Amino acid sequence: MIVEQGGIQLWKLMIAEDETTIRKGLRFAANWEDYSITIVGEAEDGEIALEMAMEQQPDILFVDINMPFLNGLELMKALREHLPEAIFIVISGYDEFSYAQQALKLDVFDYLLKPVNKEELIKTVKKAVE
Repeated sequence: MIVEQGGIQLWKLMIAEDETTIRKGLRFAANWEDYSITIVGEAEDGEIALEMAMEQQPDILFVDINMPFLNGLELMKALREHLPEAIFIVISGYDEFSYAQQALKLDVFDYLLKPVNKEELIKTVKKAVE
C-alpha cells in the first residue's frame, strides 16, 4: 500500500469529508510529505469514498461520520474487509457516545471532534504512522 517516491516510502492518505471547507482544511493542515504522507484522494460522499478507496488502497483515511449516500460508519465497515490494515481517523461534528462506540467496534485509530485542532491532527497522524 505504501508508495515509493524518489526512494522515500510514503503513506497514502485519503480524505472522506462532505464539507468542502473542512476537506480543504484537512488537506492543507500540514505539509503532509514532511510526515512521509501523500494525499491520494478526496471524496465528498461515502459512495465516492468507497470507490476511490478500493482503487487507491490508502493506508490512512480521514473519515467524517455524517456524509451523504454512505455514512462514515458504513464506509469504514465496508472498507475494513478490503483494507484490513487501513488506519481510520474519524473526524466528526458529533460528540455522541453511540457514534464513538460504533467507531471503536470498527477499530478506528482515533476520533477527533470538529473543529479539528491542527496540532492535535498532526500529533494523531504522527502517532498513526509510527
